[in-house]
Amino acid sequence: MSLLEVNDVTKSFGGVTALARVSVSVEAGEIVGLIGPNGSGKTTLFHCIAGALAPDSGDIRFEGRSLVGLAPAAICSRGVGRTFQLARVFPTLTALDNVLAGQSHRGERMLGAMLRGSAAAVRRRAHELLTLVGLDALAGEPAGELSYGQQRLLELAAVLMGDPRVILLDEPTAGVNPVLVERLLVALREINGRGVTIILIEHNMEAVTSLSGRMYALAMGRTIAEGTPQQVRDDPAVLEAYFGTGRLGSRR
Repeated sequence: MSLLEVNDVTKSFGGVTALARVSVSVEAGEIVGLIGPNGSGKTTLFHCIAGALAPDSGDIRFEGRSLVGLAPAAICSRGVGRTFQLARVFPTLTALDNVLAGQSHRGERMLGAMLRGSAAAVRRRAHELLTLVGLDALAGEPAGELSYGQQRLLELAAVLMGDPRVILLDEPTAGVNPVLVERLLVALREINGRGVTIILIEHNMEAVTSLSGRMYALAMGRTIAEGTPQQVRDDPAVLEAYFGTGRLGSRR
């Protein structure tokens, strides 16, 4: 049994099929890349896994239990964290408070979660996560004053505060300058080394192939290739989906 199993998931919006019997399996401890042209269904798949959308058919199982029909909060509490295409932070809160807001809690209001998180051990963990992503020196700065790349790193630290077993990363390098991209890749490798499974959607081909042990490629809502990064990059169906012909490079 894989840690996460997506089995024949289909999702349509009106007459448009966003996902057509897509299947993905992810083992514990893997980094799995998900690539495909814009509109291929990648983010829709993440929405279905995280509970923002319900599949029309098929099943999604995490640790052997179905996630279909569960609310996003319930899926998060089971150990599935995610980031989004656009960074989501609380701009008026400090970087440290953003991370504290990401901790697991029991249904209390956000302020209550943060106050409960004032225990020294929890604050130490928040600082450790800020250090991991290179932001501890900015712990007291309002998140809205950080650069966009720093906000992406902060969002990752906040997700990690919830102690997920798997993280869904939606284009983590998009809009991030090369220096912070390198910092992000280092942080992701360390996070994975600590036992967190990672699935990432990414258009930066150099980044996704350097991180991933396996990759899936989608096009027009269908899985067109699966295998090692090299196998997927060289697959004729993938080359056709991206360029018509040619070789898949580090284009965005």
